[in-house]
Amino acid sequence: MIIRIGEARIREAGNMSISNYVTKETSKGFSLAVVALRGLHGKVRSSVSDRGYYILQGRANVFVGDESSEVSVGDAVFIPAGTWHAIEGDVKYCVINSPAFDPKFEETFG
Repeated sequence: MIIRIGEARIREAGNMSISNYVTKETSKGFSLAVVALRGLHGKVRSSVSDRGYYILQGRANVFVGDESSEVSVGDAVFIPAGTWHAIEGDVKYCVINSPAFDPKFEETFG
């Protein structure tokens, strides 16, 4: 299955624009989205999904558990299920969740 850019489901969420390419309706095994973030995506964790970020443009600070690091184009970040994390910057990234992202398993901090 090929999902063209015009077929992505786009949603705006505050300071983020999220293009959903593969969702839980397409595949229960994983989901894929491209996110343009301007500012802070506050602390979240998924109780069921491992998550991977791949940085496409820009720079960001990534906070995973008690650690933080600056990331830039070409860097990848792995976040195991159940781990608090946040990202802040002017950045575009691909995010993959396995199993697929489902907001009912997402917890926010604060």
